[in-house]
Amino acid sequence: MSYYSQQIQHSLIVALVALFVALFYVLVSRLFGLRKFVRNGFWMILFIGSLAVIVTFTLLRLGVRGHEVRQTVLIPFVGGEYSNVSKSLMAIKLFGNVALFVPLGISLQLLVRRRIWVTVAAGLTCSLCVEVLQYVLSRGTSTTGDLVLNCVGALVGATIARLLVNYRPNPISRMLG
Repeated sequence: MSYYSQQIQHSLIVALVALFVALFYVLVSRLFGLRKFVRNGFWMILFIGSLAVIVTFTLLRLGVRGHEVRQTVLIPFVGGEYSNVSKSLMAIKLFGNVALFVPLGISLQLLVRRRIWVTVAAGLTCSLCVEVLQYVLSRGTSTTGDLVLNCVGALVGATIARLLVNYRPNPISRMLG
């Protein structure tokens, strides 16, 4: 088993459950003729699902987080989880921190439809809460590098959402009403 395999498996299960619940919500809403509630409900469920994936991956006692570690690293990408690891594990950590917050950025941007910086600020707030909780619960190393990468993930997600809105005629937007 790989370094993060148990955390990834549980996070994927949570993500799939959230997606199925969101799609079920769309079908039931359409069946009962609640078209104006479909879009916001769909994105709200996916937003809550993305928060659940973040909590599952970063705070539950799974895989790497199964043992108690309480450490804070204030200089980005130095020490903590970023020291003494192979280049491939470093790439996984960097990509993973960005990828973890992309769904949050997409769902939140499509839910609130505000400026992108609002979504990035919400991503920063969520990431800061996770880092503080990791320290308090002894679930890993709290690093400013994670904050930066998580904000980049929220920014990427918000940008993707903005691009999706600009290219309107697609099957998903027609399905959501």
